[in-house]
Amino acid sequence: MENGLHTWTGSSRRGGHGHAANRADTFASLWPLTEGRRVEKVRYRVPWGAHTIEVDVYDGALQGLVTAEVEFGSEPDSARFARPDWLGPEVTDDPRYQNQHLALHGPPGRTKLEERR
Repeated sequence: MENGLHTWTGSSRRGGHGHAANRADTFASLWPLTEGRRVEKVRYRVPWGAHTIEVDVYDGALQGLVTAEVEFGSEPDSARFARPDWLGPEVTDDPRYQNQHLALHGPPGRTKLEERR
């Protein structure tokens, strides 16, 4: 994947930052640094009216977690959205569902004892 584009993110005291690696060897050298802190998921795009619901099904350490995301152009657009019955509670503002938190701490509600099993 010589011409592929790989991205990774990290954080600092000043907030998150992203980087791009245009060479497979650069990505390969950085990948081991993420051991034990990876978010593995498959994203499904589900058409729903005028919107697309992006459903993420997690694997690995996050197996069993499923989240969904819908992008809106405005708050009124969001307010008009007819939610499907299968869509769970709103977690947009819950930091426990951000990728960095998931990678470092696992899914919300999982105790350290459960992680060791």
